[in-house]
Amino acid sequence: MAPLDLAAIAPFFQLLLELPLLQELPGADLADLSESRKEDSERLDNLIHLIIANTQNPAFKERLTSLDREIHRVFEAAAAAAPDQETVQTIELMEGIVVLSSIMDAIAEARIDAAAMPPTSVPAKWEPDEYTQYFVKAAISKYNSEGLDATVAHYNTRESIDGQWYMFILDQDDILLAHAANPDFVGRPASAIVGPNNYPTAEAVVAVADEDGAWFTYTFTNPASGAVETKHSWMVEYDGLTFGSGWYERGPSKSDAPVYTKSFVQQAMSLYDAVGLEGTTAYYNTNESIDGQWYVFILDKDDIILAHAANPALVGRPASAAAGPNNYPAGEAVVAVADEDGEWLSYTYTNPATGAVETKHSWIVEYDGLTFGSGWYERGPSKTDTPAYTRA
Repeated sequence: MAPLDLAAIAPFFQLLLELPLLQELPGADLADLSESRKEDSERLDNLIHLIIANTQNPAFKERLTSLDREIHRVFEAAAAAAPDQETVQTIELMEGIVVLSSIMDAIAEARIDAAAMPPTSVPAKWEPDEYTQYFVKAAISKYNSEGLDATVAHYNTRESIDGQWYMFILDQDDILLAHAANPDFVGRPASAIVGPNNYPTAEAVVAVADEDGAWFTYTFTNPASGAVETKHSWMVEYDGLTFGSGWYERGPSKSDAPVYTKSFVQQAMSLYDAVGLEGTTAYYNTNESIDGQWYVFILDKDDIILAHAANPALVGRPASAAAGPNNYPAGEAVVAVADEDGEWLSYTYTNPATGAVETKHSWIVEYDGLTFGSGWYERGPSKTDTPAYTRA
């Protein structure tokens, strides 16, 4: 075969640029490629680089075969429309374009093989963290191969739910696109999707997601059981979208007050990590953040009270303002015992819910220069409670 004559092939590139496959390439600037005053060699170079840049998409590779057929059709039609052309010139032109198609195919094969990950087995569901990461990765792969519309449509079907695993997907504006377990969430902003006590769950989920993936633990209603449980979610930010899923487990019960208190404080610190100080104090200064007798108090590095939903009058005041009966320096004691490992402190304090002086048991943690705490109340000893007389 005669050497490939790029100058001879170049006039037909306008036809190639009009093919549906090339029109759909992400990032393709066809106007730049089709400017009539560009040199033919530059146009060819740009086109090949454009193809190379998109061969990581498996869908592109699969459609190279249809492109090859379309190339043949275009040039066979061109030859048929000009029967008077010299036979040799027509054959060389058609063979040249076939060579170009083969080059495109070879480039695609090489790039896809180089980018391909070795096959991995599906993790067992009794390893929920690994299975969750696999489940999210599969959704991202589906998005890469089938596009956003098909992916969203699939993950809004009941069939996409795998036991307790379901996908939630949010767009670049933090609007929920897919949530098969609760279709009422679809189309709503992250700010409208909250957990128990109006905890800003979806906002936190979006905030922690990054390209490497991140875990976030929170309480949420399990759609399968209808119970409020602890959920562990894995979120990945990919291509401007947020992909996430997770699994549920029974969380601490209020009947186990110490464990529940620690969990309640940890959830506050997790929210701080996700949305920052301003968003966290804004939430923990709302009545909705109070969970029975549990509420979170937060103090800054200067021991100024930043959040205290049960007694808003304390917000903005120093710890010394939070005094118990007989001016017991409860607030100052709280700050004094706080450390990074967490400490318990029991003291008498007025229960905001009952107005009675009771014994409060608080779990206090110093975290990132702040003091986080919460606790529960119980009826303390009464002055009328006197020891029984015992005969010596």
